[in-house]
Amino acid sequence: MRHKPNLPWIMAGVICLGCLLITACNSSPNLKKDLNTAMDTTAADTASSADTTMSSTGFTLTDYDVPPSPVQNPMPVYPVKARSSGIQGVCLLSVTVREDGTVGEVTVKKSLLPGEGGLDEAAIIAVRSWIFKPATKDNKPVAATVDIPIPFSLGAKK
Repeated sequence: MRHKPNLPWIMAGVICLGCLLITACNSSPNLKKDLNTAMDTTAADTASSADTTMSSTGFTLTDYDVPPSPVQNPMPVYPVKARSSGIQGVCLLSVTVREDGTVGEVTVKKSLLPGEGGLDEAAIIAVRSWIFKPATKDNKPVAATVDIPIPFSLGAKK
């Protein structure tokens, strides 16, 4: 069975994460433009990966009726190295949500700052602690892989 990306779920995740950035967006028009660009890129990247049905561990992920949704999703800690360098943007992660709602495999689809102490690592650490309401197929929980954009923004400089 082929997994079809669920664009409304992705958009809901972006909105959920974006809620934490509302203050910064209101004071920085450039940040608002960058987040909109990231959302457009995420939708395009996800649509192009619609045929992916196997994880790197070799098991086939099940198609679902209801996508997974985050229940607990703490934002990443902004690494000092990236903050002091003024690096901002969106890291895109591919995340396998297990049947019990915990996070399985996490891979970076779009890197922002790789390496130890980088933004990719911070995003992965944060997402591994997330808890989801799992995807369901025929009212039964199933594993699913979803793309999650993690925005990093320094906000308006004062």
